Amino acid sequence: MILYCGLFLLSGCKTTESAYRMAYEKAVSNNGTTSPAPAVQQAPAPAPVEEVNVRSEYVKTVTGTDDLDHFNVVCGSFGLKTNADALCKSLSDQGYQSRVVYNESARTYRVICATADTKAGAVEAMNAFKNKFADNPDFQKSWILYKRDDR
Repeated sequence: MILYCGLFLLSGCKTTESAYRMAYEKAVSNNGTTSPAPAVQQAPAPAPVEEVNVRSEYVKTVTGTDDLDHFNVVCGSFGLKTNADALCKSLSDQGYQSRVVYNESARTYRVICATADTKAGAVEAMNAFKNKFADNPDFQKSWILYKRDDR
């Protein structure tokens, strides 16, 4: 009895020839039409200087040169130094003077891809970075870090 019920259930789930035929006819009828073009990734609109928020943190350089200006573009934050170093190396290979800094209070490694002495310069560098990597959603979250010295 159980065997017959199992066979009945399994045979009821088979795809019928008519279902295949309908799918084939639909595909053939759509053959002459064009599919919509894939969406092109557009570069983000540049952020106006006055609208960009700046985070202020005490940081110490751990990888790269220690010539940070006060305003820095952070393109990645990591809990593990090895991850930060990997991104730093990747950016260095692409011509960026990237560095890894450590925020002791947040226990976070920040990857800096650009540094500037003014907020306007940092915003310009951040916008250029975001435009270059318009297809990278992680880099679109880049932000400005003000390096505090008043400890």
